[in-house]
Amino acid sequence: MKRAVALLCASIALCNCCGCGPKQAAPLVLNLPACPAPSVPVLPELDAAEPLDSPENLSRLLERDDRIRAYIDGLNAALRCEQARGKSWETK
Repeated sequence: MKRAVALLCASIALCNCCGCGPKQAAPLVLNLPACPAPSVPVLPELDAAEPLDSPENLSRLLERDDRIRAYIDGLNAALRCEQARGKSWETK
């Protein structure tokens, strides 16, 4: 009987220090989708031989404006996505 009690005490001691006791929870890992950043737009060149207010240059300026505005909107969307994922970006 003394031998059984000694073996029981030894097995309890081994289980307590070798991992049979309570375990720590594994850290939570989130796999969130990447936030797509827009590519830099290619802007149409102005015709230097024409005046700035010529119809051809005006249409090119309007096209450039549309592309830059779309690029800014894409950058804002990517920033909002990153902020939603928990990353904070400070602007100075």
